[in-house]
Amino acid sequence: MLEERIEELEDEVRSLKQLIYELEHATTRLIDEKIEEATSGLVSLEEVEVAFDL
Repeated sequence: MLEERIEELEDEVRSLKQLIYELEHATTRLIDEKIEEATSGLVSLEEVEVAFDL
């Protein structure tokens, strides 16, 4: 009985670890996408210098 419960809990822990891993990666991807969106309209200093012949 106790051994069965321990096995169940170990399975739950493994499942939770997998969910955490997936959440971390999904969060990282989302952050990267948001950074890309936020910076996609920005121009580099070099582009500004060229545009204004600096």
